[in-house]
Amino acid sequence: MKTERRLRSGEVMQQIFILLGTFGLVVLTGLPVFSQGKPTKVGRVGCPRCVNDGSPASQSLQKADELYASFKTKEALDELLKVLQVDPQNTEALSKITRVYIDFGDGIPESSPDWQGKRLKQYQIAEDYARKALKADPDNTWGHFYVAASLGKIAMLSPISKQIDLSREIQTEVEKSIALDPENGFAYHVYGVWHRRMAEIGQMSRVAASVFLGRSVPKGSMEKSVEYLNKAVSLNPKVISHRLELAKTHIAMGNWQLARNSLKTAEELPVQFSDDRLHKAEAQQLLQDALHRSSNSEASSPTRFGSSGSLKLHRQRASSIYGEMNRCCALVLWLFMAFVACSRPESQRQALRVGFVPAENVQEVARNAQPIVDILHRELKIEVEPFVATDYTGVVEALRSKKLDIAFLTPASYVLAKGEANVKVVLKSQRKGSPYYYAAIITQRDSDIKSLKDLRNKTFAFSDVVSTTGHIIPIKMFKEKGIDPARDFKNVIYSGGHDATVLAVLNRKVDAGATFANSPNSDDAAWTQYLKDPEEQKKIRAIAYSEPIPADNLVIGSHLDAAMAKRIEEIFLELSQKPEGKKMLRDLYKIDGFVPATDQDYDSVREAFRIAGINLKEALSRKKP
Repeated sequence: MKTERRLRSGEVMQQIFILLGTFGLVVLTGLPVFSQGKPTKVGRVGCPRCVNDGSPASQSLQKADELYASFKTKEALDELLKVLQVDPQNTEALSKITRVYIDFGDGIPESSPDWQGKRLKQYQIAEDYARKALKADPDNTWGHFYVAASLGKIAMLSPISKQIDLSREIQTEVEKSIALDPENGFAYHVYGVWHRRMAEIGQMSRVAASVFLGRSVPKGSMEKSVEYLNKAVSLNPKVISHRLELAKTHIAMGNWQLARNSLKTAEELPVQFSDDRLHKAEAQQLLQDALHRSSNSEASSPTRFGSSGSLKLHRQRASSIYGEMNRCCALVLWLFMAFVACSRPESQRQALRVGFVPAENVQEVARNAQPIVDILHRELKIEVEPFVATDYTGVVEALRSKKLDIAFLTPASYVLAKGEANVKVVLKSQRKGSPYYYAAIITQRDSDIKSLKDLRNKTFAFSDVVSTTGHIIPIKMFKEKGIDPARDFKNVIYSGGHDATVLAVLNRKVDAGATFANSPNSDDAAWTQYLKDPEEQKKIRAIAYSEPIPADNLVIGSHLDAAMAKRIEEIFLELSQKPEGKKMLRDLYKIDGFVPATDQDYDSVREAFRIAGINLKEALSRKKP
């Protein structure tokens, strides 16, 4: 759909609110986050030239990095505060505490009473620490950078007039960060996004801000956005978020080929930071949209990120009734209609959005999901929009932000979604008549690893941080045997999927890995499903199995119409009884069908989260873009 370049008066104030209000989200995509790898002797996030000299402060900073990478944000804060006890002016500690409090704010759910006030308090604490870092060292690039970051979050919860004021200060702080370190690619990233956001605010909106708010909105440039984001890419060529935002600017300018190139590269880059899997999921979704653009679309008007098409009907109605009203009165009406549009009932929905977790290769899941999409479209008589994330948390985040209506989830993903996205589990899968499966620890058949205790000082592959059998249950198994992977394993990787874990073990990229089995006798397991050659299957051996785990499931968002939700449940139960339906489900997730499920079925998985020491809210909030 083409975006109108000249906006009607009723849209102007909403546009400012959307573009400036969402800028705080985008600022955070530029924040350098702690990587999942082990710390190096020289350089830490936020302090690349620091030397880990063995001093108490250095050890605490290093330990804070490790804890943060393990989603133990509160424990990381404790270590950072220890640094301030011996060195109150430590800029690195002050800057990283800023990031921690931003995380705390992000982790407060919107369902919480006075969630906006609570978030704002955490963001203001973050700003306070950022300014302390700046006071301790006015010439430190990261001090200015984190002031901009915290202000970006505060802007999201502020009136439009304050958002405009803060946007200027954010600009100033980012410019200072760049001036102090011309090689700070993350600062160029934020400045590039800032220019795109400012450039997307049209002239009518700027006039309205001047007339009604007495504020002048800063001007941005799409060309400058491309320049600064290209600079970020050149300085950090392997940072996924740089290329993602560069692609968004190209799309906003209508440069679809350049956008596709940037998105393809983003998909191919390795995961480095804790948010990268979510960035990849977004890049994949944008790439799918870009690849489907027809030759006619190439010449269409640029796309504006954050703008809304939901006001069209309200604008038309108001125009017909009040066409003779003066602009001032019309503006009041438009603002009222904008408010009404935000609460449009779900019954007016034009499409059903379905999420699929990537149990294997994303393209394979997308291909196998299409027959299910077609069935839903035929039975419900509405459009169905599939979404296959590149990791499990991407689906949970999409559910939380109501970008999905239903989703196929693993047990751990469901537990995460239940707490954060207000979903209802309605069905659980069956394999060979059983609604349970198992986690399996695998190795090469000729390996000297015979039991879990033999894994010490070995390399190991998990699949995804919130995978049930690929991470959560195995961590529980290890802890029950007194094994701490972070301490006892030589190296740990996250493969991104069960098929990738099996291949990593088969090809000796790692000594062992965690995956799933549908029975504790190896005849129906990940390695027998993904390895087509019987000889290769024989090269894999399981050394341990977990207790039975409740199977993966289908969840429905609480916002979906009750009648629609009931019909969806019936469709999948009907598919479970038909040969052609069974084949679709088997091709998709190697399951035979569905049976009714309840939330209590997954209490054992919640207990596994507790024993594994993984905080559900932190695991999700740390995955935000």
